[in-house]
Amino acid sequence: MIWLDLPSLQSIELGQSALSGQQKDTSSSLIMRNLPSLAFFTSQGNSLQNLKQLTLENIPSLRTVRLPCSFQGVQSKIVSNVSSELIDLFGKGTQ
Repeated sequence: MIWLDLPSLQSIELGQSALSGQQKDTSSSLIMRNLPSLAFFTSQGNSLQNLKQLTLENIPSLRTVRLPCSFQGVQSKIVSNVSSELIDLFGKGTQ
């Protein structure tokens, strides 16, 4: 999945167990880059799991993050220039 260069995107709301890869899938990835207006990113839970690669870059305006039990099984992460809410979730400069 690629969410790239979406300057007007303000909110992402996912349901339960949304957008997860399979454990044996070696190509599942999520790239979220250049989302300057994204303020809300929420899930009902267990979403975005079993991703092999996660990239979160240039998401500075995020104020509300509710992603319970999400991002489990992620093998590789790149997180840069994101709001403090995402830094708290993944750690600054996570690779």
